[in-house]
Amino acid sequence: MIDAIGAVLAVVVFEVVLAGSIEQSSPFMELSKLFLLGGALGGAAGALLGLVLKKHLIPDFLRNVATLSAVLLTFVCANMIGHEGGLVAVTVMGLVMANIPGMPKDGILDFKESLSVLLISALFIVLAARIDLESLALLGPGLVVVLLAILFVARPLTALVSTLGSDMPWSERTLLGWMAPRGIVAAAVSALFGLRLEAAGIEAGNLLVPLTFSVIVVTVVVHSLTSRPLAKLLKVAEPEASGVLIVGGNPVALKLASIFQENGIRILLADASWSQASRARMLGIPTFFGNAVSELADRKLDLVGLGMLLALSHRPSLNALACLRYRQEFGTANVFTVRRDQQSLDKESETVAFNFRGRLLFKEKITLDFLEQELAAGRKIHLTRISEDFPFTNLLEKTGGTEPMLFAISPQGKLHPFSEEATFHVSAGWKVAYLAVQADMAPADEAESKAKAD
Repeated sequence: MIDAIGAVLAVVVFEVVLAGSIEQSSPFMELSKLFLLGGALGGAAGALLGLVLKKHLIPDFLRNVATLSAVLLTFVCANMIGHEGGLVAVTVMGLVMANIPGMPKDGILDFKESLSVLLISALFIVLAARIDLESLALLGPGLVVVLLAILFVARPLTALVSTLGSDMPWSERTLLGWMAPRGIVAAAVSALFGLRLEAAGIEAGNLLVPLTFSVIVVTVVVHSLTSRPLAKLLKVAEPEASGVLIVGGNPVALKLASIFQENGIRILLADASWSQASRARMLGIPTFFGNAVSELADRKLDLVGLGMLLALSHRPSLNALACLRYRQEFGTANVFTVRRDQQSLDKESETVAFNFRGRLLFKEKITLDFLEQELAAGRKIHLTRISEDFPFTNLLEKTGGTEPMLFAISPQGKLHPFSEEATFHVSAGWKVAYLAVQADMAPADEAESKAKAD
């Protein structure tokens, strides 16, 4: 809403001031006309399109195209009613559609994200191409004054005023005052104003666009370099997304979760079985009792600090659903599912299609059933530290290759599962876990013993 209100308000006031006829054209009346008429048209269009989508009157493969066409049509019609009314109309249209219960919008949101990145990138390139480098030199010392005023006066005051009366901690208010919104709306509106000022023959009107882009570039660079250190200093930074969400509470999942936790990796285990969830809690493992792909999980599952999924359930369908659900959160590269023995599946129809599952964990021989049998027979998961005295090649000789290896942990505490597509490089400082028989628990030589002691 801020983008639409700010842009329309700026355009209306600019038109009135440029015309120099406040008596003939009241900004309030112009704004009311735009918001009332544009909002009414956008609300009607949103309700109609939402109803059509909810009733499945448009084929799935045409939903994105139909939605984009309806948005463009609404925008053009609203602009015919009043200048810049289209922005208000499509904003209200989106608000109405987002609040229609049961309307399928996941695909539209994904399409919108991709479209936004493409259009905003193209818009910045087009607008930046209009900047004359010589005009930047004309800004002079005034540019520094403007930047300092925006960074240390305007934005902190904006954050302070907008959070008055709230219970927001001062540490968060401070960060908000340093990282206030800026960017595409200011760039687009300034470009429009610059063109109008030049057309009106106003002196120095061509400096508005380079001034705005200078502010955007400088603030983006400054904030990108300082935001993370400031958040850490104020103790409001979220933890790095290096944690692991584990679906399933069987013995293999519990063993892996325990190892991860002992090595400082943030974990959360989700299981709908009370007995398995209770067993995990007794081991001190953070647990979510419930289905990881349920509505309850959507509302209650805390994913802060988590960046990877390991689907280790005995149910292939649940593993596949979890991979489909969390690939949007973690990315396809960080969604893994465990292999199952073919004979353990009841029918061929139980085998999940490749497109519906995540990346397969471990090597082909290391299935969930195999791991459970080996752990029950007394085999252990051995964790070895790689060092200069005991390089990874020594471990490969000891284990006979990467076949029994399960995962590696980088010096930064990032988990890297071994799989058919593993591309990471293990070096000194890493830890590698592999399936070892009891006899292998003794150090292979003094070098490995020293590496483990380190």
